[in-house]
Amino acid sequence: MKTSTKQKENNNGTINTTTENAKIVRKETALGNEQAHSLFHHITTHSRAVIYVLNLVGPKIDFISPSIVHLTGYSSKDILRFGEGVLERILHPEDIDVYQNHLKEIVQRTNKTVEAVQYRVKKKEGDYVWLSTNMNVLERDRQNRPTKLICVSQDATKQKETELKLAQANEELKRFAYVSSHDLKEPLNTVISLIDVIKMEMDKDAQILDLLDLLDLCTVRMKQLIDDLLSYSLLEQQRLKTDDVNLNELLTWIKQDLDTSIVESEATIHIPLLPIVRGDATQLRQLFQNLISNAIKYRIEAPNIKIKAEEQAQHWLFSIADNGIGIAEKNLSKIFEVFQKLHASHVYEGTGIGLASCVRIVGRHQGKIWAESELGKGSTFYFTLAK
Repeated sequence: MKTSTKQKENNNGTINTTTENAKIVRKETALGNEQAHSLFHHITTHSRAVIYVLNLVGPKIDFISPSIVHLTGYSSKDILRFGEGVLERILHPEDIDVYQNHLKEIVQRTNKTVEAVQYRVKKKEGDYVWLSTNMNVLERDRQNRPTKLICVSQDATKQKETELKLAQANEELKRFAYVSSHDLKEPLNTVISLIDVIKMEMDKDAQILDLLDLLDLCTVRMKQLIDDLLSYSLLEQQRLKTDDVNLNELLTWIKQDLDTSIVESEATIHIPLLPIVRGDATQLRQLFQNLISNAIKYRIEAPNIKIKAEEQAQHWLFSIADNGIGIAEKNLSKIFEVFQKLHASHVYEGTGIGLASCVRIVGRHQGKIWAESELGKGSTFYFTLAK
């Protein structure tokens, strides 16, 4: 007897038709789709986040969750009616390019993580709300090009307002630091000028001239302290200009800057082949220069300075070792605090800000800094920089 379906005997000797198998598969698939649809409906209906599907052809929004009404006053139907003009209709004019450039980045970097984009959306009343949106590819065409994105948006208004207030406070602090340093240096410059005039007008009284020299030295130190303090205060305010930094070139420039000190102290600096790292070249130059300068300054004999770099899983580990005077163990944590000096100014010049600046620079580069030392046997400063 012939049948319209093919039959196949399984391992147990029973007969199942391919038609019956297909029915089972379709039933399970339908059940899975129904469950997935139910779950998606529950999430989009009850989530405080705004979830929408962006069709890149247009672009236009194919779906948006009801929660949009709580943020903008527009209903889901309102947004869908805007069609292909939706971006121009609801985005802040200054943020349209930001949004579209982000879409291009999503399309071009399909296999890489792309950070959330922040932009302003116009509310029905006319003012704006900030959204922070993560986007992921939902559908692709036959050429594997993204055609639809699933987007999840959170209200970022309070965050942006806080950032704006913080930026304004930082700007005010920056102006305050500059004005304060200028106001402090102005009378110092006057004193320095008056000292020079008095020296020229006076008789050659050795004792008075010695006192004037001492006063001159104090004013110079005060001026250096103000400059270092201003530089230290600006480290946190200045935006990092992150780029690839060739440390071999950086160390060449530093050696040129320190040439006089290197020659006078007869210092030897051992520099291996160093990596290219991501960071702010100006701040990294200050970091290495501060540590090398200290290795030259705090010496017993001709400085022998060894720089090393070791690649680790998440970062680079650097070390700068010297054969100098060393540091007592009890002082190893103090040396990184601002204005902490272990020696009198007439013994070793300095303002006590150099290592504190190193801490800020390394911290801004997502690293750590510490020291190991023994009195009379030199010191080794370690720090890490993110890869």
